[in-house]
Amino acid sequence: VKNWLSLPKHAWKVGNIFRLGFLLFMRDFQYRFKLTYLGYTWACLRPLLTGVPLIFVGSQFNFGSTAELGISYPLFAFVGLMLWQSFWDGLFYPQWVMRRTRKVLTRVRFPYKAILVASVCYVMFNIIVYTAMIGVALVVFGASPGPEILLGVVSLPLLMMSGLAIGTLLAPLVLVYLDLRYGLPLIAGVALWSIPAIYVTPESGPLHVINTWNPVTYLVNTPRVWLTGGGTPETTLFMAVLGMFLVLSMLSMKFYERTIRIAVDQVL
Repeated sequence: VKNWLSLPKHAWKVGNIFRLGFLLFMRDFQYRFKLTYLGYTWACLRPLLTGVPLIFVGSQFNFGSTAELGISYPLFAFVGLMLWQSFWDGLFYPQWVMRRTRKVLTRVRFPYKAILVASVCYVMFNIIVYTAMIGVALVVFGASPGPEILLGVVSLPLLMMSGLAIGTLLAPLVLVYLDLRYGLPLIAGVALWSIPAIYVTPESGPLHVINTWNPVTYLVNTPRVWLTGGGTPETTLFMAVLGMFLVLSMLSMKFYERTIRIAVDQVL
């Protein structure tokens, strides 16, 4: 009976965390774009400015042919980049929001899970942009995926949650160790080349081994097949990797709950 009576109180606490997280997101989001001339256009420009040069280089060096891929290489690479970015945003934004709210953390005590909610809001906004851009790319390059495109769309938030499993681990550590904050942009470049986002996995060699053993490979390859209709999906491996990140996310949340207050006290 006590458990049932405590449900409304628990629901109120959860709702309060979500409201606070959304307010943190809106406060920072509006401030960021308010100070720019191009405003919300940067949400589209950022992935384009990152992706177009890589796709151009990949085309010049023949990272993949239409006959080999079943779709045009620019579409293959662009969708791969958007999927990779969905994963990396989930990993990156928790520590990024943590750093941006550092002054608030040192002045006001509030549910620290709200920071994770704010991070999810940021990434979900980006995913909406990525999904729209993928849709435009499919039309421009004349792709004709089947009904499984819906699975591809649903997979983008799942990629975010997989990245969040790692990002939740890093968030408290970044408050104490700035090395992680400075190192993540460098790691991003290396990590991107460790998965076949803009190139086809070679049939042999060190890169083949790296791609095969990197779990993120399957988080990118399978949704890309669903979204574009080119290739054969590795659904079993995709689900297995999602299960692995689900377990990691539960462990990460326990770690976050136990260490975040200690990390905040370190910067007071």
